[in-house]
Amino acid sequence: MSRTAAGSPVSRLRTTVGDHRAPVVLLVVTLLVATALGLLFLNTAIAVNSLKATQLAAANEDRAQQLQRLEQQVVSGGTPAELAREARAAGMVPAGAAAYLVVGEDGTVTLRGEAVPAEEPEPAEVPAIPPPPVAGGGD
Repeated sequence: MSRTAAGSPVSRLRTTVGDHRAPVVLLVVTLLVATALGLLFLNTAIAVNSLKATQLAAANEDRAQQLQRLEQQVVSGGTPAELAREARAAGMVPAGAAAYLVVGEDGTVTLRGEAVPAEEPEPAEVPAIPPPPVAGGGD
């Protein structure tokens, strides 16, 4: 009889070793698959966060530029020339020479200078108002 028969010690050893290898191989394969899926998930999460960060940085840059434009408008709008132009557009006129009242120690009041009234503003052209539409009705 051959020593490598089904009931021989060598064949039982191979079966026993094979039986113990299957769970270990299955565990290793499971760990490799889980690791690969975990890395894929982390890579996707990092890519999404990177995209969000890029979008937020672009939005932040837009807001910073808008803030600079608004600050420039405030600075340029506060100049005397700009204020005078807006006052004229609102129908205001420059004041004439002013007179001052000076109160003395004894309570007497003295007028210094001569008050001059402001000039009348030039009448603005009023656009012609079109006549109302004629209601088209049947005869």
